[in-house]
Amino acid sequence: MRTPDIVLYTVGYRDAQTDRRLPPEDFYASLPPEAVTIDVRSHPYSPFAPDYTGSGVQRAVERWKPGEKTFYHLRELGNTRREASGKRLSPPAYVDAEAGFARLEAILREHGSATIFCACSYATHNSTEHRCHRFFVADTMARRMPELRVIHLEAQEQA
Repeated sequence: MRTPDIVLYTVGYRDAQTDRRLPPEDFYASLPPEAVTIDVRSHPYSPFAPDYTGSGVQRAVERWKPGEKTFYHLRELGNTRREASGKRLSPPAYVDAEAGFARLEAILREHGSATIFCACSYATHNSTEHRCHRFFVADTMARRMPELRVIHLEAQEQA
C-alpha cells in the first residue's frame, strides 16, 4: 500500500510578472486550503503592508485563508545573507538551519502539508544570485524527506 504524499508548497506574495505586492485578501485566499501556513522570513516586515508584517500575518491567515488556519513563523529558516544594498543573496545563510529544518520536518509530518511563503516572486526561481531562499528550503527538505512532494506556486495579480 502506498503512503500518502506529504506536500510542501512554496509561494511569494509578489506577482511574478510585475513584482508588485499582491493584495493580502487575494494572496491569502489563494493558498492551498489543506495546508498550514509558514512564514520563513527572519524578520517578517513589509513597509506599509500590515497584513504581511509580524502578527498581522497570523490575523490575515485567520481572516482570508480558506480551510486550515494554523500558522507558524519559522524564523530559523530566514535568509540573513545580503548584499550592501540589503537585497538578499543566494545561496542563503539561515538563522539556524539545524533547528529550522528539524522544525519544518516535524510540522510537515504532523500536518501532512504546508505552504512556506516569503516576499519574493516566483520570477527569482532561475536566478543564480538572487534566487529566493524558499526554493533552497524546499530543495533541502526534498533531500531530507524522500516522500515529500514540492509544488512551487506562482502568485499572480487578479485580472
